[in-house]
Amino acid sequence: MPTDDGLDRERMAQVVERRSTGPPPAEAASCPDGAARWAFGLPGNPVSTLVGFELFVRPALLGLQGAREIRPDFSTGVLASDVKQNPQRDELIRVQASADGTLTPLTGQQSHRIAITALSDGLARIPTGTGQVPAGTRVGFLPFQGL
Repeated sequence: MPTDDGLDRERMAQVVERRSTGPPPAEAASCPDGAARWAFGLPGNPVSTLVGFELFVRPALLGLQGAREIRPDFSTGVLASDVKQNPQRDELIRVQASADGTLTPLTGQQSHRIAITALSDGLARIPTGTGQVPAGTRVGFLPFQGL
């Protein structure tokens, strides 16, 4: 329920609880004037910040605004080439998307390499594993919206 300052803390708590592992993406702080302010902590690498914003901050802000659907809007696409899996976690890689739903992974996926992000249309979700996701596999796709 919204408070006098317009924040719906219960809804924000639900958003934060839905997050996956890692440091807390949001925190409320009490200010000298007695009002609460939300601060979002994001990683230092540029691409990690972009991913953190899309997965945690955007949904949190939408939730605070009262939106009913706050989860990232993943669709699907088909990989144009094989992609190596990470044995410890799902990964989101930058891809170019074609009109037919083909997702072409870009080279240079390290999180400090922001330049290829300008060439990408969104993020493809590569599931945890020890092998490769073969070309032709349908995967989750999160298009960049409003960036």
